[in-house]
Amino acid sequence: MTRLLRSSMPEIRRAVVVHAHPDDETLSSGALLAAWARSGVQVTVVTCTRGERGEVVPGTARGSALSAQRIGEIRAALAVLSGDGVPIAHVFLGSPPARVQGQGPRNYKDSGMRWVKPGVAGPADEADEDSFTSAPRDEATADLVALLAEVRPDVVVGYDAGGTYGHPDHVRAYEITRDAARIAGMQRLEIVSDVAPDDRAAGDMHLDDARRDAGASREGDFVDLPELLPVVTAALECYHTQLTVRDGVIVHVGGQVQEISTHVRLVAAE
Repeated sequence: MTRLLRSSMPEIRRAVVVHAHPDDETLSSGALLAAWARSGVQVTVVTCTRGERGEVVPGTARGSALSAQRIGEIRAALAVLSGDGVPIAHVFLGSPPARVQGQGPRNYKDSGMRWVKPGVAGPADEADEDSFTSAPRDEATADLVALLAEVRPDVVVGYDAGGTYGHPDHVRAYEITRDAARIAGMQRLEIVSDVAPDDRAAGDMHLDDARRDAGASREGDFVDLPELLPVVTAALECYHTQLTVRDGVIVHVGGQVQEISTHVRLVAAE
């Protein structure tokens, strides 16, 4: 058991974890979510978009059918991560209770992205006016504040300023999580990014090498739970439209190969 789990888990009864798209919660924090659920922590995962513009495994659904399929995928993945522990709750940002009271539901759409370097994403050439990054940031922040007021978590977990690998929706998720936690006066932990926000330069390194090098530059609590590898693997296999698990590794639609992670580096936000 790691230092973070030894020191912090007895004090954490409720946690809110904010991610940008379906599958991010398993890719970036699956083992942590599973460990918390099995330790009796009430976890609520907030997903900011439905991944409408994400890359798609050939032969799977597109458009509105893709959105519906990805909703089903995240539900299945969270059920796997929950196991016999406390069921992990889930809500999309803009849907009650993650919506300002009195406002109708809001569907924050995937903003899209483009690869600017191997393993490093940047903004798409165009973003829909209903996309997460085009929506007023204050509105999205207020929706998350409403959820925090409802759940009253002991800790809020989200990305750091690098947005994991630079995806604009990840960066916006960081911004609203930071602002909402400050407004609510709640403790926040950041998932250390794969790339630094100031340079976001991975060169031509292998994706996992770039991620390890970037993460090593920030101190924090390194949580590694290798015993949960089968659970995380099974959860990833729920994402049929987004990735393929082959020979114990993740193969993304673009051909990028990624290790299945059972670790996460967390730092306390200032």
